[in-house]
Amino acid sequence: MADTPLTISTILSEDLLLSIAPYLHPKDISALSLTNKLINNLLTSAQGVYRHIDFSPEKKKFQNAQKLVSPTILSATRTLVLDFTLVAIPQLESILYSSNITLLSIRGCKGIDERALMAHLSPERGTKLKGIYYFTDPAPTTSRFVQKSVTKFPNEWALVISNCKDICFDTRVCRGLKHQTDEVGHIEPRISDVKLEGGCSGCGVNLTSEGLPNVLVAPAPLHSSTIRVACKGIDGKPIADVLRCEMCVRERWCEGCGKWWCESCAVDKKHVTRPCLECGFQCGECIAAVTLFCQSCKSGYCTTHNEGADDIQCEWCKASSARRGASATASNAFLTSAAASHYAMLRLTRPGNTFVKSPAGASYKGGIGGRNFQNETIARRRALMNN
Repeated sequence: MADTPLTISTILSEDLLLSIAPYLHPKDISALSLTNKLINNLLTSAQGVYRHIDFSPEKKKFQNAQKLVSPTILSATRTLVLDFTLVAIPQLESILYSSNITLLSIRGCKGIDERALMAHLSPERGTKLKGIYYFTDPAPTTSRFVQKSVTKFPNEWALVISNCKDICFDTRVCRGLKHQTDEVGHIEPRISDVKLEGGCSGCGVNLTSEGLPNVLVAPAPLHSSTIRVACKGIDGKPIADVLRCEMCVRERWCEGCGKWWCESCAVDKKHVTRPCLECGFQCGECIAAVTLFCQSCKSGYCTTHNEGADDIQCEWCKASSARRGASATASNAFLTSAAASHYAMLRLTRPGNTFVKSPAGASYKGGIGGRNFQNETIARRRALMNN
């Protein structure tokens, strides 16, 4: 007996459509329903086709959810992803109070008034929302999972998160020792922005996150809209990583590789240093990986942020060498934008006929070479690090 030929009616099923639907835009689902009567019947009869809607790939101006999809579709939505779109508070109000959405993702959105958002998330305002993705970096490259530019009010957000018992966020309030009121020099509560993975690089101790509030794991799950699933990792297990604010792990956490040391291991020994302001505090291995030594001045320089340097000279010495054999305009081609801006500022504030008193008592014409910029930059950096 010949095998029954495969047809679209034997291949498609309600379960298959529900597993595909979260990957499709609502417009694509509507277009799919127009292909034939069988698919149309399956889509209209299936419950949960529009449960997960993701508008982030569009990267268009988000004006109103009701204008993007019909109220009927929006009423059936439980997870709404608006990452990287332009969202205003009035549009969020309809989502928070006039819909059945339980998981909302607004990471990287523009136009959000933080204080207004915090006011809408107060316990006094009733909402069906159970989880909100707002703080986490959509594309983290280090163990810093919350970028500094995300929020201007880390202390205020800590109070909001503490008061919102029925809403889960993608971070939690830091529970580090520096926030305990009986500690000397304690600091105010802040949201966690650093993930301490694994154990201490010194003694190997593992901190625990048991008993602490659950944290949403980004991105939002595709096939479920429950908080229980949203707080689990890819493997289906709860995330056990310890979260801390940057103030609590300052000078004992490497911003490059994510290694960290407990308070006991960091008492007598300094494990991270900050030779480059842009790189932040890093361990010796990470510093060695991006540091070269100039063959002219014998000092080390960061290969990542010294844009005008090469494998032989740092940008200061390379600029000085170019100035000796070419015009000042040509030598500026070797400098970073910061150095070039500094030189331009000096030309305006220090005329060519200005004479500066040197430590030796002699008079000389105030130059604006790479070495002067280096010395002044070093002085500013030392002042910042001492504050």
